[in-house]
Amino acid sequence: MIQEVIQVTLKDQIHDLLKGAICFTIVSLLYDKLGLR
Repeated sequence: MIQEVIQVTLKDQIHDLLKGAICFTIVSLLYDKLGLR
C-alpha cells in the first residue's frame, strides 16, 4: 500500500516538473523572440 502511494506521488511530482520545464522553455523562447532580455 505504501509503495503504491509513493509511486503515485512520484508520478505527480514528475508530471508537475515536466509541465514547469515546458512552460519555462516556452517563456524563455518568447522572451528571446520579443527581445525583452
